[in-house]
Amino acid sequence: MKQYFLLLCMICCLFVISCADESAKTGASYEAEVSDNTFCFPSSRMCETEEAYYGVGSGDIQYIQFMDKKSRVSGVLCGKSECEHNDAECNAFAGIDARGFCIYNERIYWIGDQLTDNGLDSAIWSIDLDGNNRRRIKTVDVSLKNETSGNSIVHVYQNMLFMAGTSGDISEGEPKRKAVIQATRLDSSEEWLDILEVESSGGINLDVKAAHNALYIMVCLYEEDGIRLDIYRWSIEENELTLLFTEENLSTGFANIWVTDRIYLSSISVSDQENNRKIGLYQYSLETSTLEPCFELEDLNYQWVQVADQVFLTAAWDEEMHMTLYAKDFSGNEICQRAFDVAGIEDAESYARLFLGGNREYIFYTLYNKPLQYTIEMPLDDTTPGSILWESNIMQ
Repeated sequence: MKQYFLLLCMICCLFVISCADESAKTGASYEAEVSDNTFCFPSSRMCETEEAYYGVGSGDIQYIQFMDKKSRVSGVLCGKSECEHNDAECNAFAGIDARGFCIYNERIYWIGDQLTDNGLDSAIWSIDLDGNNRRRIKTVDVSLKNETSGNSIVHVYQNMLFMAGTSGDISEGEPKRKAVIQATRLDSSEEWLDILEVESSGGINLDVKAAHNALYIMVCLYEEDGIRLDIYRWSIEENELTLLFTEENLSTGFANIWVTDRIYLSSISVSDQENNRKIGLYQYSLETSTLEPCFELEDLNYQWVQVADQVFLTAAWDEEMHMTLYAKDFSGNEICQRAFDVAGIEDAESYARLFLGGNREYIFYTLYNKPLQYTIEMPLDDTTPGSILWESNIMQ
């Protein structure tokens, strides 16, 4: 009997160790997922590593630039000697309308267009972080580019590139909007996977976030009878799309998505008579399949909202048309409230958010003051001044 008891104890110990190992693996996997949860806004023209920032300015022809975080030295990302960085032979040449900059396996990936004898060539490109080995990976079909031209999103995750966006058309005399998502491997194959296609007679907000071996998708449809929210999960391994949540006749719209152990959604309502909007943050529990508000804000002329890694961002104009940035954590506590201003640059004409980086310590945005466009690094605190990463002449 004692032998059986000892044997049972040994089996129980092995079971506990096995469960502990599995739990440790799951925890380690989640920590690795969080540490690699780099974030770009749609159509992002910027990305980063621990050592440097990379990105492009505007203009008809774009070149990849970099800034070393420690030395603050910046330049054109080209490893060619004696290159003048003024044509398509330059390694840093990103093409026309270069977008979706992401880093995977020590290489930068993006989508860019180039003029050829046969017209406009749209393709996935990549380059080493030292400015060498620039390569054309594969073609992006013109129809896919056109169908994702609105709210364009390019996202790289686990050797896959996701391309998503919206487009508009006229069908039988009625306006139609469409949201499309496709994916392809970062190899030489020309295969693209169809993930989602949704049509609406009204507006569509679309956003995606890859996490936990899947692509999470937010689709917000503005129909005549109200607003509908759909949340999907597309399994990378199984190539299977699942509708996680849907709700109709909502009074507020949703703008973008972030994924941790739950799904976070930023919301923004239609402007009222005083041109103010109500905004907020919602969370969807994967365990209980419920959508609940985290917090809401109102009574300001909010221009946009963005949910990112542990940070909720929004911007609003005041009565004198000065724009202020508001950053909050997911509980609604204030991180900072500050003006979009940089020493030496006055009377900016417009601002475009680009990127949240530097371990969530900075927001990067584009500041336009013709003929120059500046890429600005602004700390998420109330006192530290912003600084210029690089500038470009948008009139060239």
